[in-house]
Amino acid sequence: MLSFIKSPRIDRIYYADIFRINTKICVILGHGKSTAARIAANQEGENDLARDSVAIDEVGGVLEAGYDLGGYGAYADPSSTLHAMHPVSKMIYCLSPEQTNEIQARNTLVKCSPSHMAQLAVTYPYPATVAQYVCTPTEMEMYSSASGRAQILEHLFLQTRFSDTYLMPFTSSVEEKAAIYRHEV
Repeated sequence: MLSFIKSPRIDRIYYADIFRINTKICVILGHGKSTAARIAANQEGENDLARDSVAIDEVGGVLEAGYDLGGYGAYADPSSTLHAMHPVSKMIYCLSPEQTNEIQARNTLVKCSPSHMAQLAVTYPYPATVAQYVCTPTEMEMYSSASGRAQILEHLFLQTRFSDTYLMPFTSSVEEKAAIYRHEV
């Protein structure tokens, strides 16, 4: 039976993807986040760095992100880069049609405050699927707390002075959204 080791970043995992777009590492969250970013990353595997379960942390004063399911297999392949952390260039939240109507923006990334991004980042449920195997129910409740994860992310933004946080308006096609990524990242 495979045993798991608890992730050291278990309290800072978000439903997000990481893509390298125009050589910049982008954490993408929100509504319809994956397809357009993959197109903008030229659909190349080496630019598709993580899907759906991303830990965000401060490493040496820099905001970094990497794939994290909340736990790791006890055997770790030293050559694997699966859980590597990457310095974040931009964090982008993809808006739903309703959210886009509220901000009345089209065809461009819209700057948002890091505190607003921290609140949006916890819109979706805690994605760390392995966490349930390495945590007690009480720990799971604590680690998956939306308000707790929002506070941690806001603290990380302050600690690293990270402010490259943006909103991506809903677009009528993934190609249109991909073009915005390519042009503005």
